[in-house]
Amino acid sequence: MKDWIISLFLVAHGWAHIWYVVLSRRLVEFEEWMAWTGESWILSGLLGETVRLWIATIGYAGSLLGFIASGVLLYLNKPVWRTTALASALISSATVLLFWDGELSMIKEKGIIGLLINLAILVYITKIM
Repeated sequence: MKDWIISLFLVAHGWAHIWYVVLSRRLVEFEEWMAWTGESWILSGLLGETVRLWIATIGYAGSLLGFIASGVLLYLNKPVWRTTALASALISSATVLLFWDGELSMIKEKGIIGLLINLAILVYITKIM
């Protein structure tokens, strides 16, 4: 029963990344309440917006697919789910940190909750490995 719940949680966490894919592809018009702008505390001065947003899209889409895959693999009782979830949590965390704009305002909308969830997933996986 526990595996089924964790599986569902991983899939749900994966789907949460879709919003950042939508934002990074500019599929909706930006409004201030969205908070995530695609700015990066480290990349904005080095790369143009198009390249930056493609990096964000790849990171968030990879995390989305990886977490969904890890949830399905766990449900199917395939041990590789741990590696997939671990990689997804690391990629997601790196993307969130990389695309933080350096401002503390609206930090929830900028991915801090997802970052904490990733940390919990990493701790859980390392305890069961």
